[in-house]
Amino acid sequence: MFKKLISLCLIIPSVSYASLSLDRTRTIFDGKEKSVSLRVYNSSERLPFLAQSWFENEKGEKIEEPFIATPPIQRVEPKQQTQVKIEKLNTAELPQDRESVYYFNFRQIPPKSEKPNVLQLTVQTKTKLFYRPASLFMSGTEISNNPWQKKLILKASGQEVIAVNPTPYYITVSAISPIKGKESFEGFEAFMVAPFSNLSLNFKLNQVGTKPFITYIDDYGSKVVMPFSCVNSECGIASE
Repeated sequence: MFKKLISLCLIIPSVSYASLSLDRTRTIFDGKEKSVSLRVYNSSERLPFLAQSWFENEKGEKIEEPFIATPPIQRVEPKQQTQVKIEKLNTAELPQDRESVYYFNFRQIPPKSEKPNVLQLTVQTKTKLFYRPASLFMSGTEISNNPWQKKLILKASGQEVIAVNPTPYYITVSAISPIKGKESFEGFEAFMVAPFSNLSLNFKLNQVGTKPFITYIDDYGSKVVMPFSCVNSECGIASE
């Protein structure tokens, strides 16, 4: 009796990852300017990649104004740097007393592989573009000395917490911790409050403690921690 040995070959596709990167995680478009350029770098030692760029509004709809990215698609050679230019076409109809937000999409497309059974992935990132009207311009020193995020208020309203933004700027909060240096309480989700707006949050005020620490994202994408103080049903920046 003969036994036949059967060899089962399981083919697991290799994976090719894109290597393009942008020089920022968010863009502030100064209303006085006509355009702003983003740097794109290809860290691959040997492969070129295609970089595709476009804009979407808050509804996730692709748009061609008031901002456009050029070129919409370009080839980036290995270890080389290029630029994507963001131009404003028509901002006259945008609010001039507050910021507006749009979403810059950046897709990294790898070259076609010459090898069989290779799974190639296109990697897409989405970053925010904040249009800041010229009337709201602040220098870096002014922002550092008096950040508008300090005006954020958290207040209890029934069974929920309301974030109040009385400023003409967007405020993005990435963390709230009852203790400095610790992680956010369980269930916390980062949020962004539009200018002159309120936002209902998914936690109760007693979860943040009486002296929480709020972490916000600044113009450069950095995380900044500020101490808050809660009295009765309202939390605001702590007195120095």
